[in-house]
Amino acid sequence: MSPKNILIVDDIAENLYLLEVLLKGNGFDVRSARNGAEALQSARNSAPDLILSDILMPVMDGYALCREWRADKRLGQIPFIFFTATFTDKKDEELALSLGADRFIIKPQEPETLMATIREVLDESRSDVLRVSADPAGNEGQLLRGYNEALFRKLEKKMADLELANQREKQTSMRLQRLNAELEERIRLRTSELETKVAELDAFTSVVSHDLHAPMRQISSYSQILTEMLDGRLAADEVQILQRIARISDSATEMIDALLDLLRLGKSRPVLHEIDLSEMTAHILNELSAAEPKRHHQFDITPGIRVKADRRLMHIALTNLLGNAWNYCAHKQKTLISLTSMPGNDGTIFCIRDNGAGFDMKYSDKLFMPFQRLHRHDEFAGLGVGLVKANCIVRLHRGRIWAESEPDKGASFYFTIGNDLGAAES
Repeated sequence: MSPKNILIVDDIAENLYLLEVLLKGNGFDVRSARNGAEALQSARNSAPDLILSDILMPVMDGYALCREWRADKRLGQIPFIFFTATFTDKKDEELALSLGADRFIIKPQEPETLMATIREVLDESRSDVLRVSADPAGNEGQLLRGYNEALFRKLEKKMADLELANQREKQTSMRLQRLNAELEERIRLRTSELETKVAELDAFTSVVSHDLHAPMRQISSYSQILTEMLDGRLAADEVQILQRIARISDSATEMIDALLDLLRLGKSRPVLHEIDLSEMTAHILNELSAAEPKRHHQFDITPGIRVKADRRLMHIALTNLLGNAWNYCAHKQKTLISLTSMPGNDGTIFCIRDNGAGFDMKYSDKLFMPFQRLHRHDEFAGLGVGLVKANCIVRLHRGRIWAESEPDKGASFYFTIGNDLGAAES
């Protein structure tokens, strides 16, 4: 016995697909149509065993299709089921049944329940009971009024829904306008506060530059003068004290200069160029090795690594990162430094790796803080600002920087450069 053929009618492709999968999975042959007119033409070409139709559709809706179906001598005896999510009132069901529908099912429906209803209607159709149109003579006007009333109810509901949606949209728009106004005011206040802070920072920079430099230089100079004036009359420990005063003064001056450099870097605005990081790295490392020609070294630089960034700022960042690597490899028999790149979630990740002293990762939060060091001054020279400068420059480029290391096993510094900074300048 060949499988029953079911014609499904719905203007939404997803609904057709789901019904088709369900029916085919239950052993039925399935055809589909997007509206009543298309379904009627398909049925007249090849009559199905049952039709399952939506109501609200373009061209010809389900009610009109049902009337035409029952009026057709060839199709009138074929079972007709409505399957709707829009026409759900009791009056809608009454109209559907008065037009000759066998069942009126409201979406959504459990698959088992829907299939049980379809099989039940098909079984009933085998009883060979003569189906007659539910539109007997003289009742045309009453059916038409019911049909029009159903459409009018849906139109009223649709208008009410649209009005409610419109009111909600107006309320949402008003809230957005208020939020935008509040946001603009907050931005204006924040901008004003930032401008004030920048002015205060500039004033502080000026004070540091002019009012602290001079005293530090004077302390160093007077210490030197005292040492020379009292030459031969000072005990060894007294000479050491004066020398220590001069060193501390010089160190304080260096720290002031480093702080000023950081403040200036923080106010920089990157001017973008297409930069060959490999070439820049090789140049910086060659200068470092030329200053210490007796140190054994090996540089492994991946060629052709390019980035869109500010050339001056990137040179400062690389100088500090590579200088840091060179510095902490000083006690190794052979200095190994490499530059590589790899793809990452936020764009290209660049990596500078060395085989130096390394550090304990539990202190990594101090790496990018000014004047914080993870090694003693007598082990490795430096002020503790190089990595801070590199971090500042990476952040100016909307990137991030981080490190991985173990004591005496070298360190790897990773950084990214934001890829949304705009077009590079020639």
